[in-house]
Amino acid sequence: MGKVTLNVDLQNPIVCKKINIEAGMGEFEGTGLGYLRAEVVNIDVGLGSADIDFSGKINHNMKIEVEVGLGSIKLILPDNVNISARLHDYFLSTVNVEDLVKKGNKYVSKEWDSDRPTITLDMSVGLGSIDLKVSD
Repeated sequence: MGKVTLNVDLQNPIVCKKINIEAGMGEFEGTGLGYLRAEVVNIDVGLGSADIDFSGKINHNMKIEVEVGLGSIKLILPDNVNISARLHDYFLSTVNVEDLVKKGNKYVSKEWDSDRPTITLDMSVGLGSIDLKVSD
């Protein structure tokens, strides 16, 4: 039930294949995670909370998988990438998606550009909450 803070402000010189973030019953706060150059990021928030900002230079496709039980997560994604987000929610969960448009069963970037990298999100929430927004 502690708190972990991770601030990244330098570009990782190598590609990181996979990052796992587990908040459990604690708190996780991360900024600049786009600098890590991860291909896959798994985020598991059980009863805890996470505040994650993927700012940084993202020049490759990235897959982010989010699972929230009773906890909460706030995700901030950069505006210089394409975003495709699929959400699996429960009728008692709280979901707030800003700056993306709903197309079918997905939320996508308002201005899709095939020359930009794509962040693909797969989010699942039980009784918790997800806040997703795109940074300016």
